[in-house]
Amino acid sequence: MSFKIPEKISDISVNSIQAFTGNNKENILNDARKAGEAICKLLIYSHYGDSLGENIILGKVDCNGNPISRPVELEFWELIKVTCKSNSVNVIISHKGTRNRIKAYLELLRTHGNPASHDPNNFDDKIDIRHVNVVKTTLSNLLTWLFIDYLHYQLPDKLAQYIKFYSEVSESAISASDSRLSKFKINLQEWFKALGYEFGHINIEDDDRVIFVVKIPERRKIIDVLVYAITTEIKVEHIDYVNSLIKNYDCQEGWIITDYTVSNAAKDFCETEEQSDIFCYNFDELIEETIDFSKYFNWIEAQINDKNIDEHYVQLACEKVELHSKTKRFMAKSIYNESNGWMEGYIDIWIEDNQKEHISILGEFGTGKTWFTLHYTWRLIKKYKEAKAKRLPRPRIPIFIQLRDFSKALSVETLISDFFFRKHNIEIMGAFNAFKQLNKMGKLILIFDGFDEMADKVDKQKMVDNFWEIASIIDRNSKVILTCRNEHFPQIKEGRSLLNAELRESTKYLSGENPQFEILQILKLSDDQIKKILINYTDKKTINTIFKNDEIVDLLQRPIMTDLIIDALKEIEEGRKIDLSRIYLYAIVRKMERDIKQERTFTSLADKLYFLCELSWEMISTDKLLINYKEFPDVIKNLFKNKVKDAELDYWRYDMRGQTILIIDEEDGNYKPAHKSFLEFFVAYKFAALLGVLSKDFIKVAQKQTNIDESKESEEYTWNEYFCRQLDSNGRIIEVAKLKLFKTEKLDVLINTVGKSIFSKAILDLIKQMIDMDNKLIQNILLEVIELCKGKKFEQVNYLVSNIVLLLLSYDKSFFKGRDLSNLCLREINIQIGENKKDIDELYGNYYDFRGTKFENSDLTKCDFDNCVIGDYESNLTNADFKNANLADFQFYPFQLDDLFLNEKKNTIVVGSCDDVMILDADTFNVLKRINKVAWRVKSLNNDDSFVHSGYGYCEIRNAENLDLIYEYKLSTQMNKSASEPNNLWTGGFEYANKSNLLFVACNNSYIYIYDIKSRKEIGTLQCFYSTDSLSLSFDEKYLVSASFYEVIIWELENNKKIYFNKDERDDQYFRKYNAKFHPKQNIVVITDERKVTFYDIDSSESIYEYKLEDCWNIDFSGDGSILCITNREQIYIFDFNMRKLVKIIDYEKVAGELLSMYAQLTEGINKIALSSDGKVLYLICNSKYLISIDLEKECIINKYLHMHNLRNCNYSGVKNMDIELNKYLIQNGAIID
Repeated sequence: MSFKIPEKISDISVNSIQAFTGNNKENILNDARKAGEAICKLLIYSHYGDSLGENIILGKVDCNGNPISRPVELEFWELIKVTCKSNSVNVIISHKGTRNRIKAYLELLRTHGNPASHDPNNFDDKIDIRHVNVVKTTLSNLLTWLFIDYLHYQLPDKLAQYIKFYSEVSESAISASDSRLSKFKINLQEWFKALGYEFGHINIEDDDRVIFVVKIPERRKIIDVLVYAITTEIKVEHIDYVNSLIKNYDCQEGWIITDYTVSNAAKDFCETEEQSDIFCYNFDELIEETIDFSKYFNWIEAQINDKNIDEHYVQLACEKVELHSKTKRFMAKSIYNESNGWMEGYIDIWIEDNQKEHISILGEFGTGKTWFTLHYTWRLIKKYKEAKAKRLPRPRIPIFIQLRDFSKALSVETLISDFFFRKHNIEIMGAFNAFKQLNKMGKLILIFDGFDEMADKVDKQKMVDNFWEIASIIDRNSKVILTCRNEHFPQIKEGRSLLNAELRESTKYLSGENPQFEILQILKLSDDQIKKILINYTDKKTINTIFKNDEIVDLLQRPIMTDLIIDALKEIEEGRKIDLSRIYLYAIVRKMERDIKQERTFTSLADKLYFLCELSWEMISTDKLLINYKEFPDVIKNLFKNKVKDAELDYWRYDMRGQTILIIDEEDGNYKPAHKSFLEFFVAYKFAALLGVLSKDFIKVAQKQTNIDESKESEEYTWNEYFCRQLDSNGRIIEVAKLKLFKTEKLDVLINTVGKSIFSKAILDLIKQMIDMDNKLIQNILLEVIELCKGKKFEQVNYLVSNIVLLLLSYDKSFFKGRDLSNLCLREINIQIGENKKDIDELYGNYYDFRGTKFENSDLTKCDFDNCVIGDYESNLTNADFKNANLADFQFYPFQLDDLFLNEKKNTIVVGSCDDVMILDADTFNVLKRINKVAWRVKSLNNDDSFVHSGYGYCEIRNAENLDLIYEYKLSTQMNKSASEPNNLWTGGFEYANKSNLLFVACNNSYIYIYDIKSRKEIGTLQCFYSTDSLSLSFDEKYLVSASFYEVIIWELENNKKIYFNKDERDDQYFRKYNAKFHPKQNIVVITDERKVTFYDIDSSESIYEYKLEDCWNIDFSGDGSILCITNREQIYIFDFNMRKLVKIIDYEKVAGELLSMYAQLTEGINKIALSSDGKVLYLICNSKYLISIDLEKECIINKYLHMHNLRNCNYSGVKNMDIELNKYLIQNGAIID
């Protein structure tokens, strides 16, 4: 039986899947190359057997078994040579044609699949999607032959699903010409195809020219045009030649087209009467003759002028976070501000860099995303016009698309067609196909503004689908900018995952190359920038007054707030309360009062307020953010039924249209708010009034109404009672008493307004500032509405209760602690919606405190309460009662696990994480004891009676039964400037010497600290090179091995000196990690370095065994050392240590995948391991959240645990729509389930 063939099949599968699914082009090519090497090795093992095949591959013997004097492991080209030998004695692939084909495939993977063979400084030779697709297709063909034709196996399922996307390609396609002229010909012909033109039969291509005929439809006929394409300057001689060609080929016109330039003489010669049927173009001019972008350019210019962007635009700074390409760990961040050209300067560089990813610009509302994209679009348009005027090669045309115009179901074809036809009246045949071709040729830069506005009211899957719909038009030559509000992504990590095209959630996106977006985060305006803006509006004295108020300065950090705050200066100077909602209120009232004073309006302030509130609600509730001028009469008649006479309708229409915050958006008469946040303000105002909880200072503007009887005492009205006025018998409006307060509307009205949809974060942030939440009477009003909804289903109340609960939680996250929320519909209450910068207590983080809250019989569908620790022992859900609740899609939070050790003496497992340390029963995996302490490393001490765990600058020793603290050691400050993290005192691995009673502590600052447990003192340090993470002590306690990124060191402890080390050069792009562990009975160290496993004998000072294993890190032994277990993220390798032999490979995904798919992606794989002393059971932390035990003989899971925070006494008895597996996990974490 061969162990090598299954091993190589595993290698082939892993590398192939990484090649098919990877995002990074270089990594794809490398993984395909690795798969090719593994295929060669499999063929060699299959033909020569494990032993001889291994020696051939290692270069110890030739194919006839003859020894080689200086053994060197075979390179890929040498493996291909062995695999594809043609002499009869050593032939592996007998059929000559097949052998040549396989050799060609392998050579292509070796050369074309080698990133080093591509010159990154040469545009024509940069790695792009063509190279990737050729390599993937070749690999697909190679795998199909290997499994089906050679091994006679069925294609593995996990490979088959990718191979089907890559059909057979001919050898000619693989080696297709890549010349400039060929590319130009392809672009030309694809352009004509996009326009719907057909081709004649003539198709001639020489070294310096291409000739073909295209058929162009004109009125009632089709003309034949001879196209003569070159890549040099067009001269008069070309015109003479083409003149003869059109006669020979019976064509009506001749077009000479170049990608270079046309000489002035040729241009003049073409314009003579004799040459009226011949035209000379460079390619840009041909495109411009077909598509006229002038109306679109004019629209952009009008936007710039109407919004005064040209006068008031302020440059924006941004930051870009750098994450490690493999670990996704934060590495650094770059700031782009005035010193390096602002964000605009960075994007200028990005446009010219063909290797760069696309860009997503994230920012909070009002930080200037739309102004920036309009400003930058106009800059690019001006550059384009200048190039056209000078007849220079054209830069990319910026295509600015506001995604809010497509907020409903998005079809990218509709989006683009609407851009050309409806929005900008650009007439072109086959608009979408023409657009795609322009994009493919790199003629465009696509600027999509407002991804959040396109998908505000859709679920996560729709958000993902919308992104991929946009991504479907991104080609290898595309340049794309996408803007989005921060809050659109509940977590920034989720936003980064989506924009990096990692978040698919659908199998329909398996093919093609993923577009990659780098994320720029807009920074708020600095104090200096704010002062420069304000000086255009007011004097220095007022600016100094403004800067005395931190809240106003905070608002001014958003460019959109400048005009509003200037309008609100009077209130600011008077010292009135300032927050976001009130700035809107003061500024809008000031604007309306100014219109009235200037006699520019005759409707009342209250009428305008009512109109804007109702119109805003209509726009937001229908996702229609525009209103056409023709719709105004109907809207006004509907809102002011008895108040407006037909004869006055035109006056009302002009008044409401012109003297509010609406601005005209398009030539066809569409109006929109100056910013979406205005809509959100007016909707929040309406909702607060409908609920009867609007603060008095907000009510004042509504009190400024006509037809008021001042003699009457003021009264309370509902929203509709106050604004929907009645007529007397003579047709006159009945005068009413002045408004005192708004009272709560009827329940059916609230359900279809406040409860129609879940609050957006923007509306919630605004409405809570309009309510005096400290007032108990206000709280009781809201609680009374909740009480009225008890016992009602979702269809009866919509999101009314959910929104009121969110509102109260935004005031106090512990508001419902211990309260009764039973028998209520509480769908989609989400911690992210209610996030608040101002925490009620420093103890509370970003979560809701529902300790002791009663949710019995409530509908909690799609709720997300988070699950966090409060204090040392309690979860924010401790003692909560969920009996009989509906928990469909309820978000339960698993948390990270970091380390473990087996305490077989007490039949427990000690598990550590960055949040807590726990003791689990080894049989049931139930949590026996837990405390809230940092513990990403744990290690047994004193024969398992105690243990040590890590901390920030310290480590703690605890009782292994009750977790009581025995002693805390604080690390002394040490400095190594060469360390990966020189100031980082995070403690890592530990080792304990029983004989000497010494504790060794690894630290990220590159030092190993030595503590005397008995005297409780630090007695020394060992200095490593970069950092140190894992430690292992020899059985005789004479040697210590330390390992981490870039290094492994063996220490002789008597003299504290290095006797062996392997040190790599630091590479911040590739983190090569070492691990090492001593045999429990021999002075042999097992070392892994992500490439191989090495057995190093201390006594002989040499390596006594090596085995190639990719990406392996975890190591553990059985108690007697006879069994060695090594894992990477996907495989478990079991060695017979004494025999120096790999005896078993277990596929982790096959064993655990189906069970672990609930809360983690399988790609996270195995994180940490611990092997039982008898070597029969492997305990492992996997997917960063699970602890499982595996029977190594039966290859099955024995038990499993999902790490959640303490759910002590949470009652989940009788809950509906909860996964059965989840029941067990909840019980393990302390919950009650009958």
